[in-house]
Amino acid sequence: MNLKTLIISAVVAGAISVGATKSLAQQIPKLLVKLSLSGTVDYTTNSGKGSLSGPIKTVKYDTKSLISLLNASAFASNQVYLATGKSLIPAGSYFLFDLFGGTLTLTNNNGFHFPLKGSGYDFGSLVINQYQLVGTYSLKSTLAGSETDKTSFYFEFSDGAGNETAFKLFGTATLAWTYGAASGGTQKATVKVTMSGLSEAGSFINENYEGVTGSFSASGSGSSANEPTGFVPFFYEY
Repeated sequence: MNLKTLIISAVVAGAISVGATKSLAQQIPKLLVKLSLSGTVDYTTNSGKGSLSGPIKTVKYDTKSLISLLNASAFASNQVYLATGKSLIPAGSYFLFDLFGGTLTLTNNNGFHFPLKGSGYDFGSLVINQYQLVGTYSLKSTLAGSETDKTSFYFEFSDGAGNETAFKLFGTATLAWTYGAASGGTQKATVKVTMSGLSEAGSFINENYEGVTGSFSASGSGSSANEPTGFVPFFYEY
């Protein structure tokens, strides 16, 4: 995702005054959200007879089943091995969502780390729409306070297999922020994320069957102990 030039703001009790333009060299925050997700895709096996012809079948997926799809894919498991030295994604792994970068990484508590997008492969991403981001906030003179944002997002996943299974969808997201008092140009920031969406054309089950509709939900939270104050409030600065 390309981020626009960001602006330093001094915020007191919800009022914004625009200051100097930030240097592009300033480090973008890396706030990671531990995300649980699930969804469904409806499809028909009557290929070529119209998307609404029956019988309609439904595939359910969640974090565990997406990991299973990657582990069953020869291409994906090879990329996992090249990146991590592991032949399979370990059981119990979970997604970390980089809110600013729009990336998803599979990780666990034992040091496993596999980005879904890397050199020579792309198994998925989750990107919020900075152009449809709106919010409200209440901040004290110390910049401690809260914020609630709403935006749209785009999610895609592919197992990379020869008979590809892929999910693509749009949806809406709510970001609920809590901010600690600023100190030395940074502050603690915690965010809770909830998402819901609908599958779109382009979802495929075993390559041959196109998904026609479905549902999606995700939730999680994350925090940063040293969020730059120039990125608060999020909806205004992102």
